[in-house]
Formats: sequence, C-alpha cells, structure tokens
Amino acid sequence: MEEDSTLLVFELTPDEVAQIAASIEFHFKNWPGYPAAEKEEQERLWHLRRIMRTAMMEVAYLRDDQSR
Repeated sequence: MEEDSTLLVFELTPDEVAQIAASIEFHFKNWPGYPAAEKEEQERLWHLRRIMRTAMMEVAYLRDDQSR
C-alpha cells in the first residue's frame, strides 16, 4: 500500500458508522480476488474494516456509558 500523509477527519452519527461498517464488511467478504481486483484493494478493505470495527466498539461503549 502506498503511503500518503493526507488525513481526513469526519464527524459521523452512530447510524452512519454502522452503515459504512456494513458496506465495508460486504465488500471485504465479496472481494473478487486477484487478478480481478488489485491486491492492494484487499489490504485497504482490511485496514478500513479494522477502523470501522473499532468505531463500532466505541459507539457501543458510549451508548452503554450514557445509559448509566
């Protein structure tokens, strides 16, 4: 994966995080494999999947914390 120093910050609602996470999960599970898709695409999906799973855990934690 090519390194790029550009970083973007987004503000998302919990529902938006869940929708994006579901989309990434779908594309990760249905990745057609090499050579139909570039190998780097799978690496990017894996990385995005980890980020979104972390975000989903954060949402669950915050929801649990607010219910106390």
